[in-house]
Amino acid sequence: MVDIEINALGKRTKINNFYNAIHFHPTDAIEDKWGQNILNSIAEDKAASFVRMYSMFEDIVSRDEKGNLVYDFELNDKRIDYLVEKGFTLLICYNFMPDCIASVPNRDMGIPRYKGKTVNNSVPSDYDLWEEVCFRYTEHLLNRYGENTLSQWRFHCWNEPDHEYWVTSKSCFDYERDGDNDKITEYTKLYNSFWSGVKKAYPQAKAGGPSAAMSDKFISDFLDNIGSNLDFLSIHAYSDIEYSNTSGKIDPNNILKRVQSARCMLDERGLYDTEIILDEWGAAAGGFLSVKKNPEMIFRENEYFPAFYFALINLIAKSDYKLYKMLICLSGQHKSTYDFDGYRSFFTLSGFSKPIYNGYCLAGHLGNDWLECDGDCIATINEKQNLVIALYSLENATKEINLTIKGLNGGYTVKRYIIDDTHSNAYSVWLSEGSPKEMDNDMKESIKNSGKLDVSEEKIYTDGEYHENITLRSCGVTLIEFIGEE
Repeated sequence: MVDIEINALGKRTKINNFYNAIHFHPTDAIEDKWGQNILNSIAEDKAASFVRMYSMFEDIVSRDEKGNLVYDFELNDKRIDYLVEKGFTLLICYNFMPDCIASVPNRDMGIPRYKGKTVNNSVPSDYDLWEEVCFRYTEHLLNRYGENTLSQWRFHCWNEPDHEYWVTSKSCFDYERDGDNDKITEYTKLYNSFWSGVKKAYPQAKAGGPSAAMSDKFISDFLDNIGSNLDFLSIHAYSDIEYSNTSGKIDPNNILKRVQSARCMLDERGLYDTEIILDEWGAAAGGFLSVKKNPEMIFRENEYFPAFYFALINLIAKSDYKLYKMLICLSGQHKSTYDFDGYRSFFTLSGFSKPIYNGYCLAGHLGNDWLECDGDCIATINEKQNLVIALYSLENATKEINLTIKGLNGGYTVKRYIIDDTHSNAYSVWLSEGSPKEMDNDMKESIKNSGKLDVSEEKIYTDGEYHENITLRSCGVTLIEFIGEE
């Protein structure tokens, strides 16, 4: 039995929501029906309010018959108009290189892209042209969406420049061991030109980088090279990657250590107030890995992932690393060929919500005023002044909890939400049906309903102290909201 005690009238610490955020990939699915179906659900369920997308300059910039740069923002506007209409705040990654200004035109990075598109990953033929593209794009955003909107957005330069796909064939791990002067020199020029272009169009823009994949040395060299040209540091963190200070095992503590390392690098340079953005995070890397290629990816389908997510929220919230946002990477979702195939997604091919999606929906109930709470517990007060408590377990065993809450007086409606192997879990029901690849409509409807959030309600009255015994099943999450009677 684990004893947990919470004082609902105790000291509050302000912690803004850094965890309901996503990287939606591929960006060009935003204009497609299947992509919008996903984003519609996310917006309606308040599973995320902050979205990262690519600018996809390859869709925008070309030359006219006289050789002048010309801009066609139609597809870009269609994507962003939709996201703005749905109420999302944006982080926009400025990439990739338009063929018309690339040092190697028609260069293909060799990775199959959505809709058969190719992506040019070379450096620009002229960095002044890259700066001009960044300026014109930012200017267009400012004119179309206005300063009030853009003041809430973030802008960053390129994606994973420490990876082997860019400038040289050396990998992130090669860079960590040996460095790579060509990589960091070219990225510094790319970034500084990006910074100049963005700030020329909108001086108040919040801009940053480098969105490094794995190399701490690359981040350190980047910070040494750019001077004061930084509003935020963006990095990627996957718990199964062996960074300079992590184990390489699936463990939320490894992501915390990645953020800690970034915070230390900033603080060592006197950048104490510079925020950090995890513009990609995941319990495991391998966005295009399915369970066929790696059976361990099955955790993306089951109850373990939301428990991991809540553990990570709690770890980061109780640190002091100034993390602004962490964005789960939803990639590979366009590659699904059957349900629960292990890709990084919120929904399956048939539209069944995964337990991790339900976890994001639950996290949206948490408030920004956090109360003191020990152990695997999060206690908050939301904007309606309701007490919201989340309990979670990463253990492969049942956990009994004796919950005591002080400071509750009067009548309350108590809502309890549960995610585990028997609640809010379409994957478990799909397994029980024999993991079918083909299903009739009745079976699809049954599995879909089993994936909806499991919630119960009851009325209680308390005269100052409330007690409840709670059973958390293996890798379970329970969220309890106390709604005071008016």
